[in-house]
Amino acid sequence: MGAPQLMHTVIAKECTGCKLCLPPCPVNCITMVETGDAWTHEQRKLRAGQYRRRHAARLSRLEHERLESLEKDRGENAERRKQAAIERAMQRARRRLQDRKREA
Repeated sequence: MGAPQLMHTVIAKECTGCKLCLPPCPVNCITMVETGDAWTHEQRKLRAGQYRRRHAARLSRLEHERLESLEKDRGENAERRKQAAIERAMQRARRRLQDRKREA
């Protein structure tokens, strides 16, 4: 766990031994060590359910963030289009005003 440019750590009591943290480690400093703890079948099933729920919550959160980002982009694009339309209308009005002054 951690954030970019900050120290990361493996939470030992949450570790399942899956070794998925090894490849992305940028400094290759994670070492797998036997703890001597053995989980029963029931403990494994309980943990598996916990990890499934955590994974589902993460996917849900990422999807929510993605949708918020899309909405924000749409809003910004709509605002840019609105500003561009206003600017074009103002330019037309200025041209008309200049044309009227020339005719007078």
